[in-house]
Amino acid sequence: MAENNIQCCFCGPVRQCASFLSAVLRNIEKIGSHVFQNQYAIVVFYDQSTDASLQQLQTYKKQIQESLNIQMHLIVNPAPTLLSPYRTHRIAAARNACLALIKTTYPKCPYFIMMDFDDPNSKPCDPSKLLKYFDANKLLNQWDALSFQTAPHYYDIWALSIPPFSFSYNHFDKQLQHHLIIRWFMDKKLANTKQLVPCISAFNGFAIYKTAAFQNCLYSGDIRESVKQSNKHWIKQHKAVTNSPRLVFPDYGHIKGKHEDCEHRPFHMQAIKKHGAKIRISPEILFI
Repeated sequence: MAENNIQCCFCGPVRQCASFLSAVLRNIEKIGSHVFQNQYAIVVFYDQSTDASLQQLQTYKKQIQESLNIQMHLIVNPAPTLLSPYRTHRIAAARNACLALIKTTYPKCPYFIMMDFDDPNSKPCDPSKLLKYFDANKLLNQWDALSFQTAPHYYDIWALSIPPFSFSYNHFDKQLQHHLIIRWFMDKKLANTKQLVPCISAFNGFAIYKTAAFQNCLYSGDIRESVKQSNKHWIKQHKAVTNSPRLVFPDYGHIKGKHEDCEHRPFHMQAIKKHGAKIRISPEILFI
């Protein structure tokens, strides 16, 4: 398939995803067929796993090339250890590696989808929920980044920045309580509208991007980078609404609060600052 014909690149990191990969890859095929008429490519960054993720990806890469002539690029961390001791730093590096390959291999690709290759995206999908947002006369100009609601609840609270909850809930007091409050806030907001909801950052496991609005933007899992790029008013507002007068940096075990924030927040904030990107959330549920 000619590089100039590629309409979208599906990309993301894979680590310990073997039990979900078959279903996720079938969903990519379904969306790729219905929304992009098979004019798509797949870019995956694999980090060290103890399951069969790599073997499954290698097998699928051969199959999809032979059956549909779809190009799949498999970037493998060559080191025997993980990219970083910090989870969000590893994920940010993996996502940036995918973007770098898209930039060099498919420089004219108008869209890319960043997604997780695990449970939420392994559920049955309805591509028509995405296709409707490509209507040039109605919805296409309303978004530069588009993510979706999930069932039974909005789950990706960490990547979310939406006033008055504009920073990482993990860095305020009573994190678990505020996670539930923000989830309720989002479920109610999305249930009561048919319009796209504007925000500062959102991912929810799957988001499509207009490439031009994210030129020269990078993911970062560094808490200091997120703080530096956050508007002080947003943090002040978040402190007030959560009655938490300070930022906190707890060690959650798998996440080190002193060193880590969600990698999506700086990515979206850079695009807003550099390109005026419209970050939006659809009330539709793409994966049922």
